[in-house]
Amino acid sequence: MNRFAEILNSGRLIVTAECLTPRGSDYQDIEAIASSLPRNLDALVVNDNRDSIRGSALSAAIMMARKG
Repeated sequence: MNRFAEILNSGRLIVTAECLTPRGSDYQDIEAIASSLPRNLDALVVNDNRDSIRGSALSAAIMMARKG
């Protein structure tokens, strides 16, 4: 069982957040978003192209995961 499944089965409140990828490809914008998120998140949803063309959601999610 993975960590998220364990949290779901624990019965405790799950803390999630959702963010949009920034416009453009500047990695510092993604790092700024990652730094602004609370440290107690259990899951993060990174949306892709919600209202216009933006950076890659997959790339942003990978960078944020690496940042912790």
